[in-house]
Amino acid sequence: MSQSAHRIVHVCAQHSVEDRRVFQRSCCSLAKAGYEVHLVAHATPRVPIGTHTVDGVTVHAVRKPGGRRDRAAHRNEVLAVVRGLNADAYHVHEPELLGPTIQLAGGKPVIWDVHEVYMEAVKEREWIPKPLRPIAAFVWDRTEKGHLKRCAAVVPATESVARRYYPLHKKVVTIWNFPELEDFPVKPDAERDPGVFVYVGGLDEPRGVQQGVLAAGVLRKRGVHATFKIAPWHGEHRIPELQRLAEECGAGDSVQVVDKMSKWELAEFLNRAWIGLVPHLPTYRMSLNMPVKILEYMAMELPIVYTDLPNHVEMTDSRNVGIKVDTRSPEAIADAIQMLIEHPDEARAMGRRGRELIEEKFNWTTEAKKLTALYGEILGRP
Repeated sequence: MSQSAHRIVHVCAQHSVEDRRVFQRSCCSLAKAGYEVHLVAHATPRVPIGTHTVDGVTVHAVRKPGGRRDRAAHRNEVLAVVRGLNADAYHVHEPELLGPTIQLAGGKPVIWDVHEVYMEAVKEREWIPKPLRPIAAFVWDRTEKGHLKRCAAVVPATESVARRYYPLHKKVVTIWNFPELEDFPVKPDAERDPGVFVYVGGLDEPRGVQQGVLAAGVLRKRGVHATFKIAPWHGEHRIPELQRLAEECGAGDSVQVVDKMSKWELAEFLNRAWIGLVPHLPTYRMSLNMPVKILEYMAMELPIVYTDLPNHVEMTDSRNVGIKVDTRSPEAIADAIQMLIEHPDEARAMGRRGRELIEEKFNWTTEAKKLTALYGEILGRP
């Protein structure tokens, strides 16, 4: 059997078909290695509902879920598409799809791609009543351990996440979500606005976006010209809350929320910014994650203002690519932003060092080799 005959299906529900981690990196890398790759995920305006071929990957775009009450019906629609593909291996990205995919795989290899420690994540889910969160965490812990017995491999996104799985599975391969350089083109002549600091990512409370809003208020009171631009990936229901907070702290016209963007639009957006903000709060869940946005800001030559959590510091400390702060303090965030605005030469130097690190070390090339090697081992290919 030729390598191209091996069919791999990436199974998603909450991710879009344009998600960079799932599509641009994992799926495209496997397709370039000669595998027949299918992705089942929700549609976007650029990739509508239906089946398409995008960059060598067969994309099965389904409707976007309509909310919590719709999740079960939506999950079943995703699984119906997956069932019809009859793959040689299944790559699952979401916890609610792991068990059902194992069932329909019929003994074929299933790879569990762990983006974060979900046992800890459920303890911070806003939609779960607080008294029930420890119970939900316990249930997932037991459920996941049962599923792991039937997985061919576990692929954590960071070493901190991997530590949970080393005692639980014999095949754990950490594959970092490092940027692919071609996704982050830096324009040498880009006209950056020295007053713009940006946040790209989810809006759930532990990610600390509200701290950035409060910092914008502090800067406004100090008379510092600064604009905080927020590009949400998810959690848009919190936008009105953030806008009210901006009005209350006197930063109403200094805080802007932009629409979702394609990867090229995002690159343009970051080419016009001055500072990248990573205001994650010091919760246990956040301490286990390595935010992709830190690396993406570095790839775009942005100096970063980031929380002093261990995983954040691991990629940045001693490398002088930004300023770490206690993100529980809006004043500390404002101090760092003000410093980078008022010392442009130092800010540019930090940005250049960040880009050099991405080019030399923290990029997707090595991780892609680890991913294809794992599939070669599982499917018996050299």
